[in-house]
Amino acid sequence: MERFIDRFCGDEVGNAAIDWIVLTAGMVLFGAAVMTSISPMTDDLALDATDADFQIEMGL
Repeated sequence: MERFIDRFCGDEVGNAAIDWIVLTAGMVLFGAAVMTSISPMTDDLALDATDADFQIEMGL
């Protein structure tokens, strides 16, 4: 069993793929966290822009 563990830890095939998978997953989670935190502000900004456009069209 000890020999199997040593061979498993010493095997470097596929390490780059695992690194890229972990890096990509981290970037996706970070992006989701950022979008979750700024989403309410962008909704308010879109509503304000719509209101301003409506006022311009109405000549107010």
